[in-house]
Amino acid sequence: MSSKRVVAFAHDALLLVRGGRKRMLRLPATVALRYCVGDKLRGLEAFRIAARSWRIFQDGLLEVDYRAGGSQRFGLGFEAARSLVCCAGQSWHPAVLMDEWASRYRITILEIRREPLASITPEDVCAEGCAGLEDFYALWDRCHAQDGASVDTNPLVWAVRFDYEPVGASDPAVEYDSEVHYE
Repeated sequence: MSSKRVVAFAHDALLLVRGGRKRMLRLPATVALRYCVGDKLRGLEAFRIAARSWRIFQDGLLEVDYRAGGSQRFGLGFEAARSLVCCAGQSWHPAVLMDEWASRYRITILEIRREPLASITPEDVCAEGCAGLEDFYALWDRCHAQDGASVDTNPLVWAVRFDYEPVGASDPAVEYDSEVHYE
């Protein structure tokens, strides 16, 4: 495998990714792109330790709720579960704090292009999870205009096409490091 990185999508974008409506993202080309075609990125998302974990941690199990929906139970062993169960039922934690064992998806980078923002095609707009070009441009400006990369400036962007794959926790095929890339 060519990289050991993770990716975190904003909550709304993650719902589109999981639902199959988002398979592409664009980033300003001023961002140092640290992945290549073929890389597998482990996905992080907002989470919390489920309040019901208090009742099950004696068996070394811990349950995680995901802000994007759903939950999953993990067999971590008694000591690891005991160290985490103190957080049960508390507020949502940001994706950057998620441990790799709780990740439930990965993306594989299929294509990377560097191009002007205005060269986006109707197919790319759909792959970005947007209903039309106006929606995409409005979303872009909400995310990037304050950084000087507004639609009006037609900035150079990285256009990254990816594939989404749900995975179970503790997938040994994926290794990790501490780099996190946000969309």
